[in-house]
Amino acid sequence: MDEMKNWAFTICSGMLLCGAFSLLCPGKSFERIMRLILGLFLLLCFLTPVHLDFSGLELEASEAEELMDRVASETDGYFFRAALEKSREAIEQIVFDRMEEYGIKPEDIQIYIEAEEGSPDGEGKNLIINIQLPESMRKNHELVYKALEYELGTEVRLEYREEDQE
Repeated sequence: MDEMKNWAFTICSGMLLCGAFSLLCPGKSFERIMRLILGLFLLLCFLTPVHLDFSGLELEASEAEELMDRVASETDGYFFRAALEKSREAIEQIVFDRMEEYGIKPEDIQIYIEAEEGSPDGEGKNLIINIQLPESMRKNHELVYKALEYELGTEVRLEYREEDQE
């Protein structure tokens, strides 16, 4: 019964406050906005006995942080893979052009692109480009290594394999 009295008191008090505010409204220009605001206020007064249970919507801080990290990781991985695929052609073209200067054909070159985790503070990933070249290129190792690393802007590893004798 006390709840019913409190609800009736809330509605009466709300109506009195709405009446006082509508009398204090400065002019016709604010009347529509004031009616909207006062109508919403009265609606809240009528709905005060309705208790909504929001307990199912609670999310632990650790769960929220875990979810945020997982989504960020998935997003980072997606964009990294997309950028890697788009840059693969450019990397191959640079390597093929540089090796053509030494008379090496594109079919004699194998390129593998790896991604390693970045610094311990988690900032970015490092690209490592592994290039397999014919054994005849070993004599130009330093020159080719420095040129490719400079042009590609990332770590390059050169490996040599025996040339096929036909």
